[in-house]
Amino acid sequence: QVSRHPPSQGHCGRCNPGAFRLLRRGAIAGMAQRRSVAQVPAQGGHALFDGAHNFMKDISDEVEDIKRLIATEDEKRRIEIEELRRDQEHERFERRDALNKLRYEFEDFVRRKIDKVLEEVSEMKRIGRADDSAHEQQINHLIADFDRLKENLFCVQSAWGKLVSNCVTPAQQDELQMRGSP
Repeated sequence: QVSRHPPSQGHCGRCNPGAFRLLRRGAIAGMAQRRSVAQVPAQGGHALFDGAHNFMKDISDEVEDIKRLIATEDEKRRIEIEELRRDQEHERFERRDALNKLRYEFEDFVRRKIDKVLEEVSEMKRIGRADDSAHEQQINHLIADFDRLKENLFCVQSAWGKLVSNCVTPAQQDELQMRGSP
């Protein structure tokens, strides 16, 4: 951004110091030219405006230089912003993929544990057909424990599903289901 302050006030920190230096150099050069115009006597009337024309040309050149500097700086900022947007998008996809992977691994773990518990309960029931009441009572306690474990694992799975639904938008959930979630 070009400084809008006169050279005597300095730049405010928001202004481009490079542009300020160009303005200051131009002002100093302009003052030197004005002195030389005042010191040179006019010859035939044409030389009288040469200094003014040169001064205007120098100012015009400086304005063009500043415009190019602004355009260059704007392009650099635009490219930088675009790179930051791409990085942000990439990181968002990475986080979402990591969250989905963790979710699938956890759901698989819960399913395996539930299947194992059900197998053990079935095995216990098959073996526990004996008339021994103490043995049957132990089996009933184990079954109750396995049922509580099963309920707790389902609660954990439900809580996990809620967490995922809060973190992943419905559109992303649909996209994940279309990819072939287990």
